[in-house]
Amino acid sequence: MKLKTLVFCAALAASVLSYAAPAKLYIFSGQSNMQGLGKLKELTKEQKKSYSNVHYWNGKEFVKLIPGVTRTSTRKDEFGPEIGFVNALAQKNPDQPIYIIKHYASGQPLHWGWNRNKWEGEKPSPKRGNFYPGKNTGDPNMGKHYKRLKTIFTNALADLKKKGVSYNIKGILWMQGEQDSKHEKSATEYAQCLKRFY
Repeated sequence: MKLKTLVFCAALAASVLSYAAPAKLYIFSGQSNMQGLGKLKELTKEQKKSYSNVHYWNGKEFVKLIPGVTRTSTRKDEFGPEIGFVNALAQKNPDQPIYIIKHYASGQPLHWGWNRNKWEGEKPSPKRGNFYPGKNTGDPNMGKHYKRLKTIFTNALADLKKKGVSYNIKGILWMQGEQDSKHEKSATEYAQCLKRFY
């Protein structure tokens, strides 16, 4: 009897520990390819599968990520790399809570020399449309897209905190670079800019 009780308690403890494991949090960001050009109608039945453990930030709250139902693109019939990513991840970890935060800005640069699609020179300046993170958190030259990403991220984390969800930030998926390849300086300094962004 004692052995059965011990086995039951051990199994219960393992279950509680598994349930209490911190959620995995991933940040998706970049240009329009991060928004996605995949067509929902071309997904297979298996690819359209939803997982109860996968949640997507819709700008107001985290909702279950259901392909074809949860909007992850401004175009209602399309999706981005998050679908394939979570399919692979959730299949391996069906009981692990997974949270996705995504922000994209079509055709937008990382290097501070750009202001959207226009090159504006060698020195950083305020209010430019780029993902430049600045030299520190108070840098007035921080890019507008980076600020937007930071705001989305901060709001999403506040929502998790409010709901009492513990998490570990597992990675950033970055899909961007085309705009920076259009100017020699931003192209040659891309690795440096990406390191600063990270």
